[in-house]
Amino acid sequence: MVRRVVATLPWNPDCWTVDRNGKAYFLNYCAMPWWAVSPTGNRIAEAFVVHGEPGFDVLSISSQGDTVFRRHFEFALVPMPDQLRQVDLRALDSALTPETRRTIQVPMSRRPFRSVLAGDDGTVWVDIFTADRAHRWLVLDPHGIVIGEMALPAEIELHVVSRHTVWGLQVANNLRYGIVGYRIEQH
Repeated sequence: MVRRVVATLPWNPDCWTVDRNGKAYFLNYCAMPWWAVSPTGNRIAEAFVVHGEPGFDVLSISSQGDTVFRRHFEFALVPMPDQLRQVDLRALDSALTPETRRTIQVPMSRRPFRSVLAGDDGTVWVDIFTADRAHRWLVLDPHGIVIGEMALPAEIELHVVSRHTVWGLQVANNLRYGIVGYRIEQH
């Protein structure tokens, strides 16, 4: 087995705990870092929230482990709907011992992004949360500069991205039923 660690990715210890049965339990919408590797492995991208700071950071790492860029983006936090907080609270109450439960804080706001994708052309795509579930992708060039935004319907789940083309799956009720591709025209 060949193994080489290119980067160690951070995680947020406030977003998960271990339940009574030793299984990990993750809080809904907590500010977990999100990362992706480009299809050929030449780039790693990560989006994460720096504790106590508004907004989020995007980090791009080369396949050799070098930092290509790190950029901070201001973003107003989206309050967590009370219904989702209540789901987490009920699940925590039933899954955890009272001592462990007292140490867990259910977040008051969601992380500002859903996911991140890395393109082989060095672009980084960050899926920003929207109120209507549609996907609003913030597109960064290989230096971390915003070069555009792309809006897609909620049922499109992107998997492969570049400055000129994106590929994904059409999803409904957690079933993937179609492959879609879009050519991007620059304006």
